[in-house]
Amino acid sequence: MRRREQQPKGDADKPVGISVLRGNLNLADLATIASFPMTAIAFAALLWANGVARKILLWVALPIAIAAYILDISDRLGWISLSARTNEHLMLGWGRAPDSYYAFVNSHALLEYKDTFKFMLILSVPYSDVDRMTDTRIAKSKMFTITGDTIMIGIPITQLPRVSAPSGKKIGDTFDATIMYNIVVLPKNNSEDLIKSLADVGNSGGKIVGSSVMSDTFIKGENSKI
Repeated sequence: MRRREQQPKGDADKPVGISVLRGNLNLADLATIASFPMTAIAFAALLWANGVARKILLWVALPIAIAAYILDISDRLGWISLSARTNEHLMLGWGRAPDSYYAFVNSHALLEYKDTFKFMLILSVPYSDVDRMTDTRIAKSKMFTITGDTIMIGIPITQLPRVSAPSGKKIGDTFDATIMYNIVVLPKNNSEDLIKSLADVGNSGGKIVGSSVMSDTFIKGENSKI
């Protein structure tokens, strides 16, 4: 049997996992980038260009500027989906406060699910000899409505199942363990009580839409079991 420890070490103010929006440009990024210079070119043509040059600039730059602006606004409002809905865009920050694990979720990245789904946070601790999908040692939040806003979700530290300490650790020794943050969507008519493992998400008609990890420090306690 594994040695297990329930309480994490108290360095709650240490740096936590904060994602940075980076990566390859998508169509929405290009639309945003293109809209301003094309508008500037069209405006300059009205002021300074004459004759054929003015017509060419207006006929090229102005339609591009208008189209780029429309695409950009439509994507921001969720009418169309040009942005890459990546995990980095979904989870804007995550970590541990003194009494809870938390995540800032950009629910705008989930707008395609808003009519029939809600979302929630599930915490798990991955082990090399345990199937993370069927592992029932999870902690979960309540279900939240997809509004398009950034929403903070918290799960009390006391809900995190005991974490296995590496072999050889003595009572009072510290050790690091990985905490996995899973954002999932579930049909609105479902209850979080149905979710006993990550596999239950798919079995209930839902989907894991993003995962991130952080490392936390734990202390092997006297109540550890062998």
